Amino acid sequence: MAAQITAKRQPPAKKRRNVNKIRLMVDLGFLVAVVIVILPQLTGITIHEWGGVLIVVPLLVHLVLDWRWIVATTGRIFKAQANETRFNYILNWVQFIVFLLALVSGLMISETLLPVFGIHIQVDRYWITIHEISAGVFTVLLGVHIAMHWRWIVSVTRRYLLAR
Repeated sequence: MAAQITAKRQPPAKKRRNVNKIRLMVDLGFLVAVVIVILPQLTGITIHEWGGVLIVVPLLVHLVLDWRWIVATTGRIFKAQANETRFNYILNWVQFIVFLLALVSGLMISETLLPVFGIHIQVDRYWITIHEISAGVFTVLLGVHIAMHWRWIVSVTRRYLLAR
């Protein structure tokens, strides 16, 4: 009976495959966007600022696709579970908070984005420092996040991008 209940909770294999394919495409797009945003020296400040705000879209899609895991893990965070799961959960929250800090501090030092909307802010060195530190920390955390999910990335990439 427990096997039947578990089977009912899991989506059909075809649906899981489709979600994994969508997740892979969203995550690849998110990664490309992060790389573009992280390198304002190559793209210019305008693309850096607009990209930094627009990158919220694939982030939100990523969160929606993983929402069931987020809710389930939150519900059992203080219960017995694998250390890797607990570490991943905490890493994701820290990464999200650092991302928000980079986004807000980026808006506080905006040179092109906010002026388009008639908002002019006196740039403060404090916000520049916060932005540089949070962006650097986010980049490191993203590397750890990718490393933790590397097997899934390779597996799904082989299945959907490299399959003939």
